[in-house]
Amino acid sequence: MKLITGFQIDTSDLSALEQARSFKITGDEGAAFSMQVKTSAGKYYNWATKLFVANSALVDNTRLKLSKKIQGGRYSNSINFPADADGETYTGMLFAEPHYETEIDSNVIGDYFNGTETVARQFNKFLYQTDIRQVANVTVTFQPIAATTAQYTSASLSQTATSTQSPLVTTQQEVDINFPVENDSEDAVGFGFTQDKTNVEDGDFYVQTTQTVDEPERDGSTSHFNYVMDSISNLSVGMQVVGTSSGSISGVPILTKVGVYSGSISDPQKRGKPYIKMDQGESFADGVTLTFKGYGSDVFQNVNGLEVEFKDLKIVATPVTTLVRGTVSSSNTVTVSGTYGIGVGENGTYIEGFGVKNNLADNKITAVSISDGSGSLEMTSAQTLTDKTKLTIIGCALKYTITGKALIKKFPTANTTVYLDLDKLLSVGTAS
Repeated sequence: MKLITGFQIDTSDLSALEQARSFKITGDEGAAFSMQVKTSAGKYYNWATKLFVANSALVDNTRLKLSKKIQGGRYSNSINFPADADGETYTGMLFAEPHYETEIDSNVIGDYFNGTETVARQFNKFLYQTDIRQVANVTVTFQPIAATTAQYTSASLSQTATSTQSPLVTTQQEVDINFPVENDSEDAVGFGFTQDKTNVEDGDFYVQTTQTVDEPERDGSTSHFNYVMDSISNLSVGMQVVGTSSGSISGVPILTKVGVYSGSISDPQKRGKPYIKMDQGESFADGVTLTFKGYGSDVFQNVNGLEVEFKDLKIVATPVTTLVRGTVSSSNTVTVSGTYGIGVGENGTYIEGFGVKNNLADNKITAVSISDGSGSLEMTSAQTLTDKTKLTIIGCALKYTITGKALIKKFPTANTTVYLDLDKLLSVGTAS
């Protein structure tokens, strides 16, 4: 029998871009073979057109002819893989032709992708198969978010900035961030926002994921630092546990370890299982789903490979103005033509305008009577102001605009949303 002694092709993952890969078949002189390449969707490679065609369009050219024989110890050709943003799996099938007294050598063993990893196939002396995965494009999305949504307009929290690329492509992508966030102009919530920080930072962005506890003996009645999990995918040291599907959380526990129990652990039931360790004990029951947040680009990289650098981040307020409504004569109550976006903040809010006292401390707002076209401001000290005097509000605003750039240096392994935590930047104004 003549032997096919080797099949060589680059089986590393393909990007979603169109590309060609050469292959080489080695063996004894005159060893006869044929070959097909198919997709997981059932399309076959046409060797003449170099395109993949559906089953209904199969022709002889989807199989290299039986006349193909190894000459000079080798046969070379190439396969054109099309662009596919959704990803695909291609299976190359090399057939030894027994009618021509050809077999595949026992040292030539194919492989396949089982959904998680590439594993070896059982040896077949007449068929060699190998899989090549085409990795789908992934999208990185940047989006502002807040724990309490009622204070924001729906448009504020629905805006996004995105970039899409294969995780296998090394080209860096820059994403423009421009998020105008605005207080909802309603009587119940329209007291504006006060700014907690002067700058937007890397640590104001986070990613979020969920995983489930997998410890049947845990009933939630006792506090533990360590928990076996169904999976530790997308978890990293430094992430916070911020939610649970059942029970409660004490404080904000932080992950100090994420790993797999070694064989040295005393409990044999836990050996080889994924687990987390927190910096404080919690009483989680088996089967509860935990929500994790990870702040900052260092954590992103550990979670799913996303490498991003934020640049030129800024937050700028759009000043709130209103007009004095009617003459105010030595009164702590200043009637105005609308108060939406005006509220009392922890660090104080103030008025400026013609006739307003020069000492800022005297101009502090202590309470707001809200209205769209009227309303009033209660002041620390009495004011005397003429009708229609323009007042500018200091310390709070109806609208803030967050700008900057996100330079994606490496795309993650899966679609990822990076949230901008508005609660780290803004506080909700109040009536008093």
